[in-house]
This record gives sequence, structure tokens and C-alpha cells, in this order.
Amino acid sequence: MAECLKNAYSELFGIYSDANKRNDEELNDAFRVSVTAGEQVLNNTVRTFKTLCEFADFETTSAKSTDNTGDEIPPKNELKIENQIPTGLTMNVNIQITLPITDDAKVYENIFKALKENIFNRD
Repeated sequence: MAECLKNAYSELFGIYSDANKRNDEELNDAFRVSVTAGEQVLNNTVRTFKTLCEFADFETTSAKSTDNTGDEIPPKNELKIENQIPTGLTMNVNIQITLPITDDAKVYENIFKALKENIFNRD
């Protein structure tokens, strides 16, 4: 379980190698980077992480991991990073639209039609 948590929360364990021993404030600070929702979601994220850690034995985890073929995977700090070029770009866009107050449904239909044509059906 500890290895799975270290894998699933690799960014957190990259910040704190002993993330499972950190207090709520430190974990909140670390998660704040990736959790863009409100304070309640952030607190629940920390609580979930800490609850999962209760089921893991971090003291007896092996220092070496293996992949699905049984081959040893070197620790992240030993991975070679030669000639690695990012292969893509990830971008998230949040669009907020304030709809006018109207009883004419055609106004709303035109707005959503324009969104579909100009955003979702771009080639």
C-alpha cells in the first residue's frame, strides 16, 4: 500500500519524502499547488491522504520498485533525463459565461450554438 501511495502521490512525496508523517498545515501547503478548488476540498484531500496512509506500512517498504515485467525501476532521483524533450502541451481553459436574463429561449440557443461552432467544433 505504501508503494502505491508513493506512486499515486508522487508529486507530494517529491516535495516531502516523509509526506505520510507531515502535519495538516504542511500537507495543505503542498496540495494547494495542485488542488484548485475551495478550502473544503483541500481539507478533504488532506484527510483522504492521511486516512490512506493509516493503512500503509511505510517502515517496511522496499527501497527498490519493479515494473510489470519484474524489472527493477530506479528511484526517481536516479532516472536519466538525457535528451528528453516535452512532447506535448497541456492547457486547461475555464470559460465563464454570464447569460442574460430573458424569456426568449432563442437567445440561449444562439449562445450555445455559437459556443459549439467556435469552440467545440474547431478543426
